[in-house]
Amino acid sequence: MSLDGPRDDDVEQAWSDEIVRRASKAKSGRGTMRSREEFRSKMRARRGQEMRTLQMLGDELKIMIRFRDIRIERNA
Repeated sequence: MSLDGPRDDDVEQAWSDEIVRRASKAKSGRGTMRSREEFRSKMRARRGQEMRTLQMLGDELKIMIRFRDIRIERNA
């Protein structure tokens, strides 16, 4: 269900199928069960990695923009 627009039945069905798949996997013992603390710790670590990656990309973008500006200044 979206808060931003009309309901998409295909998305609703996909989520329903995913919930059933995950519940079945957990009930059969094939799923990896984690405590809330472990899950949150893993998510914080993942978010930290993503933030570091975004920061590196941002730094590279700043360098690229600076080089572009230097070329523009030289050609002006």
